[in-house]
Amino acid sequence: MGEPHWMGKDSKLMLLGGIMINVDGEKNDMFAPQTFKVIDKAAYKAGANAGEKGKDLMSYFDKTPSGPRIKAPKQVRTINLKADWKAKMTAAQGESVTKHFPTALPGSHVEQMVFTALADKNFTQENTVYTESSCPDELNHDSNDDISNQMANRWGEVFPLGGLAGIPFTGKTGWGAFSHHVPDNGNILALYAPHVGITKDGVVGKIHRPKMSKKTTACGASIGAYNALGGAPKKAYEKEMTSGLRRLEGAEKTEGPKHDHQIEYIIEQLRPQMGSIQLGDDFNEVMANLAYETYHVVKAYMDDIVDTKWMSYSDKADALYVDSKVACLGGIMINMDGASSDLFIPLNFGYIAKDGTMVNLMEDTFGAKAVEFSAKKQARSNMVMWIIIIIVIVIVIVVVIVVLKMKMIPSKVAGAEVIPLQDQPKPSEAKSERGEDNSARQLAPNVDADGVEKPKEEKA
Repeated sequence: MGEPHWMGKDSKLMLLGGIMINVDGEKNDMFAPQTFKVIDKAAYKAGANAGEKGKDLMSYFDKTPSGPRIKAPKQVRTINLKADWKAKMTAAQGESVTKHFPTALPGSHVEQMVFTALADKNFTQENTVYTESSCPDELNHDSNDDISNQMANRWGEVFPLGGLAGIPFTGKTGWGAFSHHVPDNGNILALYAPHVGITKDGVVGKIHRPKMSKKTTACGASIGAYNALGGAPKKAYEKEMTSGLRRLEGAEKTEGPKHDHQIEYIIEQLRPQMGSIQLGDDFNEVMANLAYETYHVVKAYMDDIVDTKWMSYSDKADALYVDSKVACLGGIMINMDGASSDLFIPLNFGYIAKDGTMVNLMEDTFGAKAVEFSAKKQARSNMVMWIIIIIVIVIVIVVVIVVLKMKMIPSKVAGAEVIPLQDQPKPSEAKSERGEDNSARQLAPNVDADGVEKPKEEKA
């Protein structure tokens, strides 16, 4: 198995596997443990079967629990809409947010604004189910102020759609399964977003994680894909990119596609956007561009799987889902170092009615500036893509013209007829300009072109 890079001297890996049992009614859900073990550094060094050599702890479940019962911490939804939220950012963070994410707000602010907007459209906690497509990185779910937790606390249980970089890799099957859970005449609220970090020094794409001294990448998946596409290191400022996925093209792959299909998909989706991403003056701008292009990948995937088919599943659909809607909020989660709450920049917000009508709520909820900025980012991405397409088309046309010209070269060069090799006369058939047989000359090397015998050279 080898030694994992993250393990320190006394590090251990605890593995708990089992089956979750969902119990109907008021009873608590249950869990049936199937494996429970601890694996230390020595076990990892043991070889390929190190996982089986870890210390088995299943016997702990044979004991009767003793002592006070540990209760799970209660999630308390806190909404703090103070106007001084910017004061918690460092000056460098404030500068980076203003320059690259100017319409971003604290997650709690965004959640409250979305709730207010949807309440007017008959979205309630009782008739609405919530799904989310965000990166599983713990940075996105480690605080009550995170928009993901704010949303879950408001609307109830969450159905996770997302994988790496926030892309809804559960796909149409996941959406279909989730949409079967909608209450009668109920609604769906979906949040989708990639994420990006900002350090206290204002560095975009980096963050200090709890109890870690070094900076790490955020989002590691999208930055890793960028690196794999040759995005680093190319310029001096890209020396910052020292972590993240390093599977460069051409490198040996030790695992099959089933083990890494998510990152492979991200790489292929970002490949055509590299020109747009790299149009930055510094590291921060490149990382911000990467976050926005990743958002476009997430949105395209989300647009492809979201549907309203669930409103027509049964014979009673017309009566069960009279006024049902699907609301979607798209943007970028911004993980902030230090005392500042995490932020969220909204880029798309609206709902789809049963008849397919799409209603945009961006301006009414977040204002004209948010709409203008979102449109600007979308237009920039489209413009760069068209420029790349035009350049490729021009190159192809030039190559075709050059090839056609080479094929049209005349068979005569400088007025002389070019005779194919197979049609040229043999030496024995060659004639001189006077009609004489030149074959004899082939046998007389001491005769010149006019038939005159060359003088013999005297030997010294």
